[in-house]
Amino acid sequence: MDFKTMGRIEEAFLLANKLSASSILPMVLKSILELNLLEMIKNSGPVTSTELAKQMSSDSQTADAVSIDRMLFFLACNSILDCEAKVVTGGGVERRYVLTPAARFLTNGKDGVSLVPLFLMTVEAPFMESWSQLKGAILEGGIPFNLTNGMPFYEYHNKDSHFRNLFNTGMANYSTTITKKLLDSYNNYESFDGISVLVDVGGGNSTTLNMIISKYPHLKGINLDLEQVLRGTPSYPGLCYYLFHVI
Repeated sequence: MDFKTMGRIEEAFLLANKLSASSILPMVLKSILELNLLEMIKNSGPVTSTELAKQMSSDSQTADAVSIDRMLFFLACNSILDCEAKVVTGGGVERRYVLTPAARFLTNGKDGVSLVPLFLMTVEAPFMESWSQLKGAILEGGIPFNLTNGMPFYEYHNKDSHFRNLFNTGMANYSTTITKKLLDSYNNYESFDGISVLVDVGGGNSTTLNMIISKYPHLKGINLDLEQVLRGTPSYPGLCYYLFHVI
């Protein structure tokens, strides 16, 4: 067997090995986000797990610096954090962590927006456990989320306010992030000549439409969405709302 073939086999094994443990990364990241560690790293600059543990500790509770370091180093191995390591007195290793560009999308920007709510929604039990029903849905029919939770996705929103808030905030934050970049790049007013009404089918809480109308106020916006989605949606100048029973 030549070296090129051996290299391909080794790469295939490494990928298969990574897939076998792929569920660990989102669970570690979930804990990191719930502990607010990425925000702390952003605010503290290059920082060690010991320094983070001291920030988290109180008179009644002491954070475990060793476990924090293991989680942070795991994220660094997956390119979510960067770290510098040095040998300290006694032969141990001290690591200082900083955010990568990808991690910055998981911290609050100047507008308070991040992708954290959307990520946390995807690892909530109602969503995560649905994947275990995928095989049954293929063989016997049905929708995995409905089979897991006993009702359709948007009906479940009415039952679980925490899940609903994560979804709504996550989608709004995602739309804000993407639309801001689109509007910054697509800065051609003439492209809207001859257009007076802009319709967003499935526009959620109108985040995207509001950002576009705010930049191009000659447009009128119409948001078409389900009643349970539009319920509680804020009112914006230049926008009106219509209900669909099914989208």
